[in-house]
Amino acid sequence: MKRVTQSAVTRLALAGIASGLTLWTAGCGGGGGTTPTAPSTTPTVTPPAPSAPLVASGDNWSFRFNGLTGVGVTSGYANAAPLGALEGSFDAAGSSITAVMQPYGNCLRGDTTRLYFRGTRTGAAISLTTQATTGESVSINATLSASGDTLQGTYSLSGGCSGGASGAITGQRVNLSGLWRGTMGNIPMEVDLAMATTPDADGPNYVLSGAVRFSNTQCFPTAVITRRGRGRVLFPDIVGTTQRLELIAEVDADLSTMSIVSVLVAGTCPELSSTNGRLVRQ
Repeated sequence: MKRVTQSAVTRLALAGIASGLTLWTAGCGGGGGTTPTAPSTTPTVTPPAPSAPLVASGDNWSFRFNGLTGVGVTSGYANAAPLGALEGSFDAAGSSITAVMQPYGNCLRGDTTRLYFRGTRTGAAISLTTQATTGESVSINATLSASGDTLQGTYSLSGGCSGGASGAITGQRVNLSGLWRGTMGNIPMEVDLAMATTPDADGPNYVLSGAVRFSNTQCFPTAVITRRGRGRVLFPDIVGTTQRLELIAEVDADLSTMSIVSVLVAGTCPELSSTNGRLVRQ
C-alpha cells in the first residue's frame, strides 16, 4: 500500500476549502465577479392638476350682438343670428376676468346652456374666450366705458354651426332693483323689486325678491316675487297664500320698461289666468 504523506493531506484539504468557497460565493451572487444591482423602478409621474371649475361672480350683465338690442330673446327674437345675446354674470375686477352667461341664438341657446369665459383686462381693454364646454368657441374683444357700466367691441365665433360669424357687441351692467308699476292684463300692479348683487350657486342667476301689490281684484291679497333673473331676462314667480303666477319677463335696453308673459299655475283667479303685462320703472 502506497503511503500518504502529510503534505498530500494538506493539499487535499486546501483544495476542498477552495472549492467550498467557490460554491458559496456563486450562491451569494458573487460568481464571475459580478456586483449585485438594485432592482429597477418606474418613475412616478404626477398628472397635472385639473383646472378649477369656473364659479360665477361679479355683476349682472347683458351682452347683445349685431344690434339685436330689443326684447324678445326668450321667444325667438335672437334666432336671427347664431348668437344674439348673452345674459348673466361678468366679473371685470382685476387683470384676470371671468363671465358665466346663458346664450340666446340659433346656434347657442337653452335655459340650462352656459358659456364659461376666462380672459384678461388691461386698463379698459378686455379679452374673453370661452372654455371648451361646447362645440362653439366665442371670443370677445371690447373696451369698457370710463364708469365700467358699459362696453363696446367685437366678437367672433368658431366651430359648430356658427360658420365663423363675427360682428359688433355691446354690453351693459344691469341692476333692476326699484319700484315698478303697470298692469297685468287689466289689473293694476306694483312690484317693489330687489335684485341680488351677487350670483347664486346655480350659475349666472341673481335672486329676486320683494312685495307685489294688485288692485281691483280679490286675488293675491298679499304676494311676493321670488326666483331669479339674469341680464335683462327674468324668470320670476309671484306667490300668494293659495295662488301662484309664473312669469317670463324682459327689460328693454334703457332698463325702464318690463314686458311680461304670465300664467296662473296654482289657485283660481280668472282675471290673471293667462295674461301679458307691462311695468314701468319709477
